[in-house]
Amino acid sequence: MANTPNRVIRVEAPLWEAYGQVCAAKGIKRSDDLRAYMQRAIRQFTREGGRITVDTGGNQATHNESSSPT
Repeated sequence: MANTPNRVIRVEAPLWEAYGQVCAAKGIKRSDDLRAYMQRAIRQFTREGGRITVDTGGNQATHNESSSPT
C-alpha cells in the first residue's frame, strides 16, 4: 500500500510480538492483516444495518451493505 499515511497505535510489547509471530507464520504483514480485519469489521457492521460516512477530502463516501468499504 504505497502512499498511504502511517498510523500510530498503542499496543503492549508482548501482544505486538506474538501478533508478529502469528502473521509471520501466516506469511502476511501485520499491516495487511490489520487492513483485512478493518474491512471485515466494516462489512459486518454495515450488513447489520450500520451506516458509515467517510470524508475523503471533500467527497463524502457512505458505506452501507451495498457499497464496498475500502
